[in-house]
Amino acid sequence: MKSRKRRMGFRTGLRLLKSFRIKQFLLNVDTGNCISNAKLYPVFAFLNYRVGGFNINFQGRNQLVLHIQNRPIHIIRSFINF
Repeated sequence: MKSRKRRMGFRTGLRLLKSFRIKQFLLNVDTGNCISNAKLYPVFAFLNYRVGGFNINFQGRNQLVLHIQNRPIHIIRSFINF
């Protein structure tokens, strides 16, 4: 007898991704080019106004901090159709 592989549907995968919670986000970027940094500065300022956690520096540091949390009950709920 053939065994059938079960595929996860697009909607289920999307619900699974939405079950994750971002606890902390920090992006600190230096492109190495002061002109590019200057062009990114207003974009990051707007993103900080809306979301927060975006920084431009002119000191050669690049940093990404991403703390994501999920609980087993949230994963199980994403597979149950409501």
